Amino acid sequence: MTELSTARMTLRPPRDEDGPDAVRYLDDHETARMLARVPHPYTMDDWNGFMENVVLNGDEEVLALTDKASGAFMGVISFQTDEDEPVLGYWLGAPFRGRGFMKEAGLAFVRHGFAKLGVPSMISGHFIDNPASGRVLNFLGFEELEIDLVTALSRGPEPVRHVTMRLTKERFERLHPAG
Repeated sequence: MTELSTARMTLRPPRDEDGPDAVRYLDDHETARMLARVPHPYTMDDWNGFMENVVLNGDEEVLALTDKASGAFMGVISFQTDEDEPVLGYWLGAPFRGRGFMKEAGLAFVRHGFAKLGVPSMISGHFIDNPASGRVLNFLGFEELEIDLVTALSRGPEPVRHVTMRLTKERFERLHPAG
């Protein structure tokens, strides 16, 4: 099982005991509404379904973000690998935002993803009303492909404007050389 380490975090497989924190963070509508596949309200049954259907079935590489000093669960980062290109997804609990944690985790996880998956590029995206996520993706080197419409479970049936972005391995390595 993959485990990654950054200066301030350990990225490790999610555990059942992460559930109460995940539910607390994802039951916040401001968090859930920025994620396409997260319902609101978010319950322990949703977390258990995520663990069973996503984490354990292997269609995605999923790691929990945890504080290196305290071990506190902070969020999740993943690659959905059943698409033509891996799709990077992530979320961070509200208490941890605005402190550079996602940029730090993203660097480690994207570097790991390119090495493990052996792909030339990956995609990600963000809802148009989530500029913070756009800044993370721009920092990592993702470039805008298109603005499209995506349905978000927590927002109801109306599609939301979404920025789809791509990152090539070559661009990532140029912007963020290992070392």
